[in-house]
Amino acid sequence: MNERLYSRRSWVRAWRRSAVRWGYRRASARPQSIATVGLSIAILSAGLLPELVTPAQAQEAIRADYDVNSNGDVVLVPLTLNGVRRSFVVDTGAQFSMYDARLSPQLGPIRGPGNLVGANGASQVVEMFDAPLGARIGDLRVHDGGRVFAVDLAPMRKAAGLDIDGVLGMDFLGRHVVQLDVANGRVSFMDSVPPMSGKEIPLVFNRNGLPAVELSLGERLDAAFVIDTGFISFDECGIEPQLLIAVKRQGGFRPVSKSPTTTLTGEEQKYSGVLSALRLDGFMHRNLLATSAKFNSLSLEYLSRYVATFDFPNATLYLRRSRIFDRPMRRDLSGLSMLREHGRTVIDMVHPGGNAEKAGVMAGDILIRIDNFNASTTTLRSMRTLLTRSGETALLTLRREEKLLTIGVALR
Repeated sequence: MNERLYSRRSWVRAWRRSAVRWGYRRASARPQSIATVGLSIAILSAGLLPELVTPAQAQEAIRADYDVNSNGDVVLVPLTLNGVRRSFVVDTGAQFSMYDARLSPQLGPIRGPGNLVGANGASQVVEMFDAPLGARIGDLRVHDGGRVFAVDLAPMRKAAGLDIDGVLGMDFLGRHVVQLDVANGRVSFMDSVPPMSGKEIPLVFNRNGLPAVELSLGERLDAAFVIDTGFISFDECGIEPQLLIAVKRQGGFRPVSKSPTTTLTGEEQKYSGVLSALRLDGFMHRNLLATSAKFNSLSLEYLSRYVATFDFPNATLYLRRSRIFDRPMRRDLSGLSMLREHGRTVIDMVHPGGNAEKAGVMAGDILIRIDNFNASTTTLRSMRTLLTRSGETALLTLRREEKLLTIGVALR
């Protein structure tokens, strides 16, 4: 999207008192953005020393905290609705919270259809309901009123291989301080920002109320990027077409592959490549995997390099390095994509000319294991990570009709 975003600190301070409410009201008459669920770095330090936070200091501010996957998978927290715990995605790339359509009977009165617009620009008509006032995250009330969408989340469940019941959007997250430490597998909801939370970076909000930071991708190539914790991919950022063209002209982007990305409104092909340089305030990053996109965004893969504390009410992001700050860039080298359907892991697509096709893998094959990892008990994200080991061969055990096959896929 080419919204005009403002980053001057004086403007942010004046705007803080009404930012979240204003964004919600303005956005209620507009299509909302939703996060994508993808199929799928060497970082130079900015001269900043790691900052330590004592357990006692951090614990004082915490209202609720949960274990999450530490491999960059979907961030899920338990939402309690009518006494039952449900799994909800923490998604800063979603304007409004969404419930799976199968939970519609537990929502408030129906208020008619709404137009849900995905990150790929496609839209679908879904039902809107009054928000269930009894929904809780720990002791935090999720809704103070307003409306929510009821959406068929089956495509998201298949792509992630997880039981997902809903999405927590900025209508909830924007009222809180949220700390995300992917590397250590923790997400916390807080009353205030803990001491020594890291470098302070101003947040700006686009017209849909989504948080963004300003990045530089080259000479005079500054742009705002939405921070999208629902963007799950080995790509660390998505770049809109005009900006990507400008980066290419400066020799800052080298295409390497294309792959499908699943959203709530459909599937699209995206082109991935290596981004030469990205600067976020005092942090400089080199050789990141990036992808073409409808709008500029940062993924959870990128955010996992930090302990990120979002002070949404005060429009500020705090960053300090996580233990995987210097992790090398990861890329799926197999040339296949997989989904989880009815407890089975299915090869959904084999990309023409890719390593999986060359080895003889076919769409529709049932994946039994990769090396010694059982597909039925290993998350899709973990299995995809096994396919990023450059220079190695992944041994796939597959079922094709009634035959059991073992195929080695060279990862290069």
